[in-house]
Amino acid sequence: MATKQKISPEDATILKTYGTSPATKRFARDLMLEGKTLEEVIKTCQNIAKKEQEIKNTWYRAMLREMSDQRFDGTTYELQKLLEDKAVVTEKILSRANRHLKELTALGKPKSRELQVFIKILERYLKKISDFNHYAYKLMKDGKSLKEIAAVAAERDRTEQIENEERLWRIQCVHHCQKLFDYGGQVAPLLLEQALDRKGIKDGKTRELQVQLVFQSFSKKGENYSVLKNIDYAYCRDYVLTMKSIHPLLVNFLVADEWVSPETAEFFLDKEISRFIIEAGQASLVYMPFHRMAEEIRKKEKITVIDRNVLTIEGFYDNAIKKYQA
Repeated sequence: MATKQKISPEDATILKTYGTSPATKRFARDLMLEGKTLEEVIKTCQNIAKKEQEIKNTWYRAMLREMSDQRFDGTTYELQKLLEDKAVVTEKILSRANRHLKELTALGKPKSRELQVFIKILERYLKKISDFNHYAYKLMKDGKSLKEIAAVAAERDRTEQIENEERLWRIQCVHHCQKLFDYGGQVAPLLLEQALDRKGIKDGKTRELQVQLVFQSFSKKGENYSVLKNIDYAYCRDYVLTMKSIHPLLVNFLVADEWVSPETAEFFLDKEISRFIIEAGQASLVYMPFHRMAEEIRKKEKITVIDRNVLTIEGFYDNAIKKYQA
């Protein structure tokens, strides 16, 4: 009869990293109880994980082939965009952003708040892709069809995104609106006027009071964001995310109002970076800044809409870059 081996905390930690499911981890524990060495257990679990990954890759390729001849609806289109190799492209852009931030630091320049925000957005985007793929794979093993996977995963995405990020978006919105008041000149009053118009508040005294309340909330260093919600929070959030997501169309304005340094502006004007931002916006991910940016581009430049998810961008980013480099 096998006796239970004692393993060090370090070995236990290593053991926990192998296997992609509780079942695999239980299997690893059983191997230890059978008297297998740590090296033998790790090798066995590695082989299991490798086989599981091969199965996943085969399924992903089959799904993409199946989808290649379809006319996608909204949810299926989102699934396709996530199952394509977007993670590789995003990781490349993230690597460039981190490298540029390090270069600015090495030159003794101030850390770019905008670049740091962009990096955090990319990190969340990568996690979103990974989570989505794992969840879709689980549904597939449960016998769900492609259409069912798209519908269930999209609904899960909407619910979780709203619940997990609503408070974060509000705090960020107040933080960036504070910068609008500090540096935006006439932009901040315009933002308030438009928000009050959308709320249907026409009385002069009432409007003035709302403005005072907003300034008071900002004076509390962004801790109180309830007032911002009262003057049409959703509009303010969308406006600020558009401003702070950084797109070539907006860089000229941002530099003029001291939002970003010329070095950071140059990074966002780069052809590869700007193209990535525009194309990421096409995926129409729920509550993602990229989607809002794409919508702003469509409205400002009157770009043809093929359907509700796809924007025509052929040659657009080249023209935008030429325009703002002139």
